[in-house]
Amino acid sequence: KVDLAGVDVAALKDTDFAKKRVARTKKSDGEFFKTETQKTALPAERKDLQKKVDTALLAAIKKTENLEFYLGATFGLSKNDL
Repeated sequence: KVDLAGVDVAALKDTDFAKKRVARTKKSDGEFFKTETQKTALPAERKDLQKKVDTALLAAIKKTENLEFYLGATFGLSKNDL
């Protein structure tokens, strides 16, 4: 388990993790085959908040012995593992 005592998550809300819904419109044949996607940039405040949480969380992970290697390991199941 990771000790999250040093991680300040007071500024995070459930709505921060919700996906923004985009209204869909009916496309014509020509628009259907266009593969251009629009990338939306994250607001600067969201990036700053993510950096603060990440630095505190990584510091907590590094304090626990071998946890960094455990979280980075690949996971897989084979026959009869269930």
